Amino acid sequence: LSQYNEAIKNLQAFFKSVGGSNSRFFSQACYTLGYSYLHTKDYSKAVEPFNRYLSNKNSNEEIAADVYNRLGDCFFMMKRFNYAI
Repeated sequence: LSQYNEAIKNLQAFFKSVGGSNSRFFSQACYTLGYSYLHTKDYSKAVEPFNRYLSNKNSNEEIAADVYNRLGDCFFMMKRFNYAI
């Protein structure tokens, strides 16, 4: 759990850094931040970086499929069942 918290802290710093959103690692960072929030059970915070991943034109289709799965998990755990479908 502490590694996920450390990852969240580092990824937040990455997004605040100059050029973070222009980095070739932006998509992967979005995915990793969402996944880290998911594993710390902060489901509502996981949704935003997962959606950022999906809206990025450089996102990978296979990872996007996993992101949709993880978003469903988040919405299910938040009892927002209409969005979990």
